[in-house]
Amino acid sequence: MRDALRHKSAPRCKRKIGRRASRTACDAERRTIVKVIVPHAPVWECRA
Repeated sequence: MRDALRHKSAPRCKRKIGRRASRTACDAERRTIVKVIVPHAPVWECRA
């Protein structure tokens, strides 16, 4: 029974790692978008 439990728990660990990796990728994309938008914000305010 112990071996069966180990096999069932293994895929769950892999899924959690995959989710964490996707979250970090999304965070990295958001940071790059913010870096592009923020420097231009004062220009828009001056034009308005």
